[in-house]
Amino acid sequence: MLLKHGLAGLTHKAAGGADVAIAFTEGYESSADSTVWTITGAALGTASAGREIYVCVTTGWNNRNLTSMTVAGVTTSEVVSQTFNGNARQSIQKAAVPTGTTGDIVITMSGTESWIGASVYAVTGANSEITNTFSASASPADISLDINTTSGGGVIGSVLAGGSTTAWAWSGLTEDHDVGVNVSQRFGTASADIVTGETPRTITATPTGTPSDLWGVAVSISK
Repeated sequence: MLLKHGLAGLTHKAAGGADVAIAFTEGYESSADSTVWTITGAALGTASAGREIYVCVTTGWNNRNLTSMTVAGVTTSEVVSQTFNGNARQSIQKAAVPTGTTGDIVITMSGTESWIGASVYAVTGANSEITNTFSASASPADISLDINTTSGGGVIGSVLAGGSTTAWAWSGLTEDHDVGVNVSQRFGTASADIVTGETPRTITATPTGTPSDLWGVAVSISK
């Protein structure tokens, strides 16, 4: 049932003046097998001419590709993605959706997957991005998502734990979503608006329990 380390990229748009503002709007999870998940009437936040919707999504355990995602009918583009253990994936997607306060989010995979976790963010003021991917193995105590930030920017981080994990705790970002997506996987996301830039900003996600492996992706957004 659906419930309501390498540098990876740098993107640019025309420079803007307003600070980046990030608002977590909703989180979802499902442990039902599916090829297409539809999050009906997802909250998208306040409508704005410069609003983009960022969706953090994790899927598994059959190593299927994310073939498409739409937000309120608008096709997303990939910000950053990661595959781990050859059977699960994590991605941040985005789409410019300036109108509407709700909209369906449709996530289509290349074949049947066993579970999904998703976090939805409304972002304004975005001009450019840098991204990074992270991993930690052999029963790690935590995972670092350190990334460079700029004054007036923002950061979104997304993590997944394999093994026995019951919760996430964050430093450097504020937790937005923390949920078990399967018997032995736990998904979490966090974010922050950045007042003063840091190179890098220290970000740590710490699981409760005995995880076998940890994975993370992060995007630093500049105005």
